[in-house]
Amino acid sequence: MQQFRATASCGLAQLSVRVPGCAGVVAVTLTAEMGTRLRAGREQLGLSQAALATELGVTRQRLSQLELGHDTPTLPILLSLSR
Repeated sequence: MQQFRATASCGLAQLSVRVPGCAGVVAVTLTAEMGTRLRAGREQLGLSQAALATELGVTRQRLSQLELGHDTPTLPILLSLSR
């Protein structure tokens, strides 16, 4: 039996999924607003996706996925963005 639970607050969405055959609940926290802010900041700086991706050490495709909210940034990416 699959169980899904979703909650949202302050621009954050959390999805918890119970996966059959796995002990416990797999929880994924998505920042719905992060991709939008990332793109807005990049555009404000006048950077292309390719230029920012190079600075972050990721591919342009990965940056696109981050901006669309389809991927979650790793800690090294977050640290690079904070500089």
